[in-house]
Amino acid sequence: RRQAAVVMSALTNPMTVSMVHTRARGNALSWGLLGSVASVPAGHSFEVVVSAGRGVNAAMRSWGALVLARHGNRRAFGGLALRDKSLSQLGYSTDNGGYYYYWTGSNETSYEEAMLQVAAYAKENDIPYRYMLLDSWFYTQGINAGVKDWSARSDVFPNGLQHLHEATNMSFQLHNRYWAPDTVYAKQNGGSYEFLVEEQYALPLESRFWEFLLARAKSWGMSVYEQDWLHNEFEGMHALLESATLARTWLLQMGDAAERLGLSIQYCMCYPRHVIQSAEVPSVTQMRVSQDYTAGNDQWRVGITSMLAYALALAPSKDTFWTTEAQNSDTPKHPGATEPYTELQAMVATYTAGPVAPSDIVNGTNRELLLRSCTTAGDLLHPSRPATIMDAVLEARVFGDGPTGELWSSYSEVSGLRWAHVIAAELKAPHEVSMRALSSDLGESWRGEGVAYTGIGPADNITVIPVSPRRGIPVGACGKSDFQLWHVAPFLNNGWVLLGETSKWVPVAPRRVLSVYSTDAEVRVQIHGAPGENVNMLFANNIQVQRGQPTLRGALHDAVSTSQTDVPAPWKVLTVNCVVPESGTATVMLPSLKCG
Repeated sequence: RRQAAVVMSALTNPMTVSMVHTRARGNALSWGLLGSVASVPAGHSFEVVVSAGRGVNAAMRSWGALVLARHGNRRAFGGLALRDKSLSQLGYSTDNGGYYYYWTGSNETSYEEAMLQVAAYAKENDIPYRYMLLDSWFYTQGINAGVKDWSARSDVFPNGLQHLHEATNMSFQLHNRYWAPDTVYAKQNGGSYEFLVEEQYALPLESRFWEFLLARAKSWGMSVYEQDWLHNEFEGMHALLESATLARTWLLQMGDAAERLGLSIQYCMCYPRHVIQSAEVPSVTQMRVSQDYTAGNDQWRVGITSMLAYALALAPSKDTFWTTEAQNSDTPKHPGATEPYTELQAMVATYTAGPVAPSDIVNGTNRELLLRSCTTAGDLLHPSRPATIMDAVLEARVFGDGPTGELWSSYSEVSGLRWAHVIAAELKAPHEVSMRALSSDLGESWRGEGVAYTGIGPADNITVIPVSPRRGIPVGACGKSDFQLWHVAPFLNNGWVLLGETSKWVPVAPRRVLSVYSTDAEVRVQIHGAPGENVNMLFANNIQVQRGQPTLRGALHDAVSTSQTDVPAPWKVLTVNCVVPESGTATVMLPSLKCG
């Protein structure tokens, strides 16, 4: 059963439009301007959108498409990583919950030294960090802990951020928060720019301020600007609540400057109104969908908030995580903290299709775990869409009778074929996920039958079962340490199945698997990787399916010896090893079992 769902929101001018649900008046929904708005300019208006779909996920996608189309925004999820480095490459974070958040590991170590040590450790151990997220500790704060001077403090980075950029060859995601009343940029404080200054907050009023601020940061090595504390700025500034247009102007000025400079923006601590407003701001590429990380907390539960991000073609950003349980945690912020669910954290970060940026202490990184998310060069191996909570879970929460816990789905698409993914954690009872429930993930290319498989690592760790309209995926009850990850693969033209690189969280990631071609006589899979990288691609074969195709089946069964492993009969799993050449691409070929 998939229930009809309806999504309603402001369509234009969302920053000052609110919705009220009133049961006392016939269970009514009402929209209008914020009650705090003091005056409305002539001609000002707003629109509301109502969108329906079969299931919540479909309704959200339909709603998001309408919002983007209304504003002429052609932002496409698949294109985000082309402009935003943090969505395509492995990063390192110093955000809240990270080991180096307001702490350098020693009172005698400067932040500059600590970050250089992180970079040196990563290089020595082949950990392919490509950028750093620098949080609010790097700039000067003023009244109300707001931003007084958004540049590197001399006691934090004596040689400046550009020096760190050049020394590490890493770009930056730079954090910013709300502006302090004593900010050095305001004319009221001797600066050069028009600001509104109130008792606790301040707000820039000129586009040229954003052009100055972001251009300067770009020269330091910034590629992503993180605007954090958005709801604090919005609610704390009386002027933003009293004007019908100022909040929109604030975000448009910021976004326009970033667009002209080729920079990307992450919205953090944002309300849905900010996210809807991003439909007018193409430079916004991602939004935080989780609370701040603390080792051991449950901020990995992002299946619902990721629906909002994906609907508006934004990448969900789950906050950082540790890759090892114990980090010698003597940090003043989180003394004694441990992370018992490192695999869950890493897997969920990968399946957001957003940033993957751990925050370990030097000498405390599990490289093997990290490389399940990326190539050896640090290219992230994402699915084609973020994992979101399945409709059955939401329906059970409203109507009862269904799975209880976290049950999400996603897919990867290559050459018009789709591999669906199912994630389960804290599932209270076993649940069979039907192919109908995965129909939107499997897409139109699905022929009705295929295989489901689970396991991480080599062929003897992989379990393969057939799936069909009458047989789904038997997801078992599980917790956080024993979460389940299943994949569904289609039959190729000759009855073989590409299981992919099962040592990765996403075995058929479009960044790794560039194309899949099959006929009755052969299979060709083109892959991408770092020169010299070892890639094991797995295939499954069912003897019954292969009858009538003796050429391909016979050659494979004659050639395969120890690399072929039995799984629940009559399935066989075949491993083909490739060493990626200098060109960065290779082709896996069956039945020759060659990689060239």
